[in-house]
Amino acid sequence: MKTLKIMSIIGIVLAVICYLLISAFSTEVDWLAAVGYGFISCFYLLALSIVGLIKSNKQIEKNN
Repeated sequence: MKTLKIMSIIGIVLAVICYLLISAFSTEVDWLAAVGYGFISCFYLLALSIVGLIKSNKQIEKNN
């Protein structure tokens, strides 16, 4: 479970960095579709990381 918690924290940080980079490069018209898919993947990664972190915390509390 410790691995899942570490991976979730890394995922949250990665999602924030990706979101900032995508929004910085979203001014080009040619990149509009790529930016859209990037936002979708970023939000999915963020949601998945948050759920994994919450689940791992509940599992740790349950085991103690």
